[in-house]
Amino acid sequence: MVRYELFCKSPEHLRQLIPILRAHGVTAVNLPNKTRDEPLGEYLQILRSELPGADVCLHFSVKWQYLKTPDLTFHRLLEFLDLGADQVLLVSGGGTRRALDSVGCLQRLAARGGRSQPAGRRPLPELGVCFNPYFPAEADAEAEQARLIAKLQTRLVRHVWLQLGSGMGAPARGP
Repeated sequence: MVRYELFCKSPEHLRQLIPILRAHGVTAVNLPNKTRDEPLGEYLQILRSELPGADVCLHFSVKWQYLKTPDLTFHRLLEFLDLGADQVLLVSGGGTRRALDSVGCLQRLAARGGRSQPAGRRPLPELGVCFNPYFPAEADAEAEQARLIAKLQTRLVRHVWLQLGSGMGAPARGP
């Protein structure tokens, strides 16, 4: 399956892209989370309406979705997971780490029962995480590997997204 990554400026912009997606037989779409107030839920509704059956992966960036506290941010994640996407790519986002990151989100999800959801909530979508094997500094690469292991140990991760890079010798270190 080939996924098309859409960068939409607005719901109207997404609606303009629908005929192009249909013309090319697109059946799988990624919607990245690159700013704080992106209407990802509205984008999902548009795709569900205009491209029935499309496999939609919403990206949840802790960096952009972070609220005042880890607890509020985790609650936002729970609401996000309930939107109805087929998949969610959970990323910490670049820059300074917050008090809650993608590892912490997964650990909290696992602690509250993992894939089982309380009554009235949809089942969790498939969860994906990122892994960057191209850190030039060995300490950074080891930290990234430890983060991937921690994510996988939650048993919630169904997909690992690898960053493509130019430091081709770096992945040889492996986790």
